[in-house]
Amino acid sequence: IAAINETYYCPFRSETEKQISKEDLDICLPLFKNWMKELSPKRVLSFSSKLRDYFIGKELIGHMETLELGSGKIKVKAVKGVIKVGRKNVSIAFLPELESTISKENLAFIWQWIK
Repeated sequence: IAAINETYYCPFRSETEKQISKEDLDICLPLFKNWMKELSPKRVLSFSSKLRDYFIGKELIGHMETLELGSGKIKVKAVKGVIKVGRKNVSIAFLPELESTISKENLAFIWQWIK
């Protein structure tokens, strides 16, 4: 547990994620990269679909795999791959947002899938 850190990609204060603009995300990218170099993590986890879509749009995720679970209107999406941190490749996973409606079985499946 001592080796686990929690941080925000974008440290700008906002009431909701919707208030964070693409420009905010652009400004924070160098900060994030430097912070990751400092921490040298084995894995990065994110629960933000906005950050997931930003990383995908910027083509920052290598060896990307996508998992979609659910049916009808209720679907959740998870993405995993690697990001460059300095000279290292670091595993990254974007998981369904914490507010997502997801069954315990699907959640367990996703945790196994990202391992």
